[in-house]
Amino acid sequence: MNKFNTESHIRTIKLISQRYRLQFILSILISLFVAPMSFSATPYCSSIFQNGLQTHGTNGSINFGKNSRLIDSYNARLNTPVVTIDSTSVLKTCGKQDCTATGIPIDGLPVDKKESWPWENVYVYDNQTASIGSPEATNFRNIELGTNATAVFVQSPTYYYIDKLTLGYKSILRLSAGDYWINNFTALANARIEIVGEGPVTFFVKGNFSLPLNFKINENTKDPSRISIYTYGYSDYAAGSRIWAFIRSQTSATLKHKAQIYGGLLANSISLEGSSIVDFDAKAVDKMSFNYFCSGYVPYIDVTPPQIDIVHPADISGPETTLTGTIRDPGGIKRAILRYGNTELPLALVNDQFSIKLPLEVGENIFSVEAVDDAGNLTTRGVFLTREPIPGFKFLFDNYEPFQMADHLDISGTLSIPDGHTIKSAVVQTASGELSLPLVDNKFSITLPLVMGYNEYKFVAFDQYDNKTIEVLQAGGLEGVELVDVQINPDFGTNPVREITGEVHSLWPAESLVATFEDEPLELIPVTNIISRFKRTIVMTDYRERFDIRVEAPNGETTYGEFDSWYEQDRTVVYLDNEYFTTTENATIFITGTLHLPVELIGAVTGIVVTSDQMPGIEIPVDWTAGAEQNSTFSVEVPLAVGDNKLVVKAKKGNEDFNPGLGWSQAELFVTRYE
Repeated sequence: MNKFNTESHIRTIKLISQRYRLQFILSILISLFVAPMSFSATPYCSSIFQNGLQTHGTNGSINFGKNSRLIDSYNARLNTPVVTIDSTSVLKTCGKQDCTATGIPIDGLPVDKKESWPWENVYVYDNQTASIGSPEATNFRNIELGTNATAVFVQSPTYYYIDKLTLGYKSILRLSAGDYWINNFTALANARIEIVGEGPVTFFVKGNFSLPLNFKINENTKDPSRISIYTYGYSDYAAGSRIWAFIRSQTSATLKHKAQIYGGLLANSISLEGSSIVDFDAKAVDKMSFNYFCSGYVPYIDVTPPQIDIVHPADISGPETTLTGTIRDPGGIKRAILRYGNTELPLALVNDQFSIKLPLEVGENIFSVEAVDDAGNLTTRGVFLTREPIPGFKFLFDNYEPFQMADHLDISGTLSIPDGHTIKSAVVQTASGELSLPLVDNKFSITLPLVMGYNEYKFVAFDQYDNKTIEVLQAGGLEGVELVDVQINPDFGTNPVREITGEVHSLWPAESLVATFEDEPLELIPVTNIISRFKRTIVMTDYRERFDIRVEAPNGETTYGEFDSWYEQDRTVVYLDNEYFTTTENATIFITGTLHLPVELIGAVTGIVVTSDQMPGIEIPVDWTAGAEQNSTFSVEVPLAVGDNKLVVKAKKGNEDFNPGLGWSQAELFVTRYE
C-alpha cells in the first residue's frame, strides 16, 4: 500500500533591516505613481539556468538516476563540481551523450527575505471559488483551499505575503503577475498552480518546497518564462508532478520517479531519480523576467556555450552531400570546425550560417561539428548520415518492445531490395557473435540474445554486387525484479494449512536475489534464465492473515506484495430444510434437517429434540441416530397450536443441551397455524 505524507517545514525567519524596510516603502510609492516597469533578462542573468541544470554549491553535484535525462541542453557540459550517472541506465543523460561536469559551480544569487506580520485568514471551502487580495489587502496569516476549491489572486502593485499557504486535494491556485512571499507551503495530491493574465510571477518560498503526487505548476500556459520559483530550503517534486518554471533552491532539489520540469533548475545539489526529466527551454530564458534573481553586483561570466543547429541533408544517396546549419553565440565565435575520421575542416560562417560539402561512403558516416566561443566555451554536435548503397535496399522492422525483462528479443520484418538486385547474404552482428538471418520471400524472423542493460544489434545485408545496407537496433534488458502469479491454496476454508506458490521474473541470477516471506528467508528455485519459483507452507491460527513477500535485486530494486487468506474453523451447525417463517392450516408440521459436526465432536451428541413455546417443559424426540459421519439427517412431526408457534430444534448430550463452544447447536422455526 502506498502512503503519501505531506510535511510542513517551518524555518525561523530573521527580521528585516530598517534600511531595507525604508527601501521597500520607497519602492511602493514609486510603483503607485510611476508607470509599471518591464524587466528583461540581461546577459549575466541568462547564465543562471544555462543548459537547464546547474549547481551553486562548492560541494554540489548533479546526480542522474536510472534513465533520467536532461533534454535540449546547449551541450553536455554542466556547471557543477560533480556529475554522477546510474551505471544501469540504458538512455544517455544529455541527448546522444552523457552529461559531464565543468568542475565549477555558479554564483548562488542570494536574495534577502521579506518580512511581514499578517493577521487575516482566508478559507476557500470545498468546491468553492474565491478572489483573494486587493491593493490594500496583501498580507495573510493563513490561506487554505479545500478539495476542488479555486482561488484567484487579484493583481497588486506590491507583493503578497502569506505566512501559511495550504492547497487541498485537486484545488487550483491562480496567480496574477507579481511577487508572492510564502513562509510555509503545503499541498495535497492533484492540486495545481496556474498563471493568469499578463506578466511574470515570482514565487518565493522561505521554507522547504515539497510537491505531492501529480502536482502541476503553469500547465495552462506551458511557458516557463511566466514564473520564477525561489526556495530558501530544499525542493522536491513527487512522481507525476509537471512544472513549467525556472526554479532556484538554496539547498538540494530532488525530482522523484518520472517527475518533469520544463524550463531550468538551479540548486546547491540536484538529484534526478529514475526516469525523471528536466527539459531546458532556451527560448523561454531569453524572455524571462528574472526580477530579484539577478542583481547588478553579480559579475558577468560567460559560461554559455555556442548554439549549433544542424540541417539534415535532403539527399544522402550519392557519394557527396552538402551539410548546412547555424552557429550562434552572444559573445562571438572564436573557432568552428568539422571533423570526420582524421580529417579536420574549418567552417566559414556568414551571418552565423555555414555550408560545406562532405564525402559519403556506403553505410554509416559520422561527422562532428565543433564550435568554441571567445570565452573558451565548447559545443560539439554529432552528425550521423547513412548512405544507402542503392535506393530501396534497406531493412524494414515490425514493431517491437525495446525494453524487456527477458533473455531474448524477437525481431521480424522485411529486407527490401529493388528490382534487378538479389540478396547475397544477411547477418545480425551481436555482442556474443554473428548470427545468420534467414529470409523467406525477403521476410525474416529471428530470436536474438538479450542481456541485462544495453544491447546493440547490427543488421547487415549484401546484394549480388556487394552493395551493403546496415541498420542498427538498440534494446535494453530491464534490471528490475517482478513477483508473478502468487497463489494461495486453498485461499479460504476450514483447512488451516496453506500452500503459497509463485514466480519471480528477473534477468539477475536467482542466487543473487534476496527473497523473504514475512522477513524470513524464502528459497528461490531457478526454472529458466529469468524465472524462479518458490513454495512456502504455513498453518493459519487466525480467521484472516496477511502475508508479505519481498524480493530484492543486487542493484537495490525491490518488488513487494501483500496477500490475504481467510481461515474458517469447522463448527457445529443445525440446518433446517423448512422455511424460517411458515403458515399452515394443518394441526402438525414435519421438520427435516441436517446436523453437522466437526470431526473431533463426532459421537458427542446423543440426541435431537424439539421444544414448542405452546408446550412448555416438553421435549419431543427427533427420529435421528448418531453415526460416524460429520453430516446426519433427521425428521420429526410436531403438533401445532392455533396461532403462533415458536419451535426450537436442539442437539442434546445426555439430559443437557449440547454446547460445543463454537457454532450453533440449535435452530429456530416460527409457524403460524390458521383454523
